[in-house]
Amino acid sequence: MSQEQLKAFMEKVKEDKELQKKMAALPKNDRKAAMARGITIAVEAGFEVDEGDVTRIAVGSGAGELDDAMLEQVAGGAVSQEGVDDPWGILRYTQGYT
Repeated sequence: MSQEQLKAFMEKVKEDKELQKKMAALPKNDRKAAMARGITIAVEAGFEVDEGDVTRIAVGSGAGELDDAMLEQVAGGAVSQEGVDDPWGILRYTQGYT
């Protein structure tokens, strides 16, 4: 399980309309259910990801730091507490689809 696998999955989602629909349909108000369903979608698509990978990438690097793109989004109000509660939502947003 690795962050590289998650990044590869998110790249595939950018290109695959069916995966985009599945990811967009994740529950927005139930973090646990959304996390589990998103991981299931990734695994079914052939990727090995886990909750730790999703959380680490959604909130920045594994060291807890934000990269430049995420800092711009936070400064611009694009990421809120709701986004922290919805890691897949952050990933969808940063990958250019919602």
